[in-house]
This record gives sequence, C-alpha cells and structure tokens, in this order.
Amino acid sequence: IESGSQDALEAWRKQATVDQAERAVAILDAAGISAAAGTIVFRPNMTRESILRDLALLERLAQQAPRFVFYGLNELDILEGTPLGAAHGELDWMLDWRSPDPAVQRIYRHWREVQALVLFPAIRLLPLARNLRVRRALCRWQIDTLRALVACSVDRSAPDWPELTSSMARLVLAEAGSRAVTDFLVKREALMSSSRDHLPEAERCFD
Repeated sequence: IESGSQDALEAWRKQATVDQAERAVAILDAAGISAAAGTIVFRPNMTRESILRDLALLERLAQQAPRFVFYGLNELDILEGTPLGAAHGELDWMLDWRSPDPAVQRIYRHWREVQALVLFPAIRLLPLARNLRVRRALCRWQIDTLRALVACSVDRSAPDWPELTSSMARLVLAEAGSRAVTDFLVKREALMSSSRDHLPEAERCFD
C-alpha cells in the first residue's frame, strides 16, 4: 500500500492507486483475511500534508477493516542501481537523504526519537505474535502520535514526552501487566538519560 499520496505511488512505479488499496483491503476483510500493510511515510519530498494524507489512509483502512494493521511508519530507502537511485547520482549503496524543508525534517527526527525512546522499548515487552488487538492498539498509537508531532511542527514546539510515555505505559499496562510497565519505564529512563547522539538505530519494520 505504501502511501496515501498518488504522486508518491507513481514516482515509485507501484502500478496501483490509493483507491485500489482501499478496495483490496475491503475485499480481504470481507473474506475474513487479515491484511498487514507496508507504509512509506517519510521521503525526501514529504510535506506535512503528505504525512497527514498517509495517516488518514491508514486510519480509514483501520476503521473500515477490523483485521487491518500496518507494520510501522517507515522511511524510503533509495538504493544504488534503482531508478530512484539513478536520479540522485552516485550513492554509497544507499542514499542518506534529508528533506529540503527543515520543519518537515524535524518531524522525521522527532519520530525517530519517539521510535527509539518509546515505541520500540514497548514493542519488545508486548505480546505481538498473533495478537490482533495489541497490534491495532499500537497502530492507533502511532497514528495519533505522528499526527501530534505534525501539529507541534507548526509552532516548532517539542514533543510532549511525559504524555507520550504515559500513553504508551497505559497501553503496556492493559496488554502486558504492571511488571512490563516497570520494565518499560526503566528502559525508557535509561535511554532518556543517555546522549541523543547514541540512541539505538531506528528499526524500519516490526511484525
């Protein structure tokens, strides 16, 4: 599925439309088949509007199809030897790109921090395997969180780390119990107290 922006799908030669993605998920759900989508939200020419379109599509799909989930809110890899790679000149196998819009790049940087400091520490404590309810709760959390980061970018405010932490702690408590919440908060505190230059590498997908 990758994107709620038709121009992005065409640039990536996906040979599919946003409407086809919605119809495909509806057909699968009607047949009792779960759908887990890949997404590419972050890309060099992303805008606030493109990010919100992607989130709106994922939200519609989740509302319309009770078995729908997505793997994560991922970034575009531009690899050597691909048409996109050729358009960017010589690469060291993969382009380390940045958005030309500093405000939008800041959203992406904040999202990487949210992944490293909140999302991934929690994921490792949650019972994800074959647990549709937990996976959908994580999808909802990601949509809400990234939408809030986009809103913050308008006035250049920082992420609300206490609220992000407490909202994830509530999710962990509901799905994994108090011991998991304690482990999450301990790990979260250790990461927050470390240098931001040494955060764990963000993981692109989870399942």
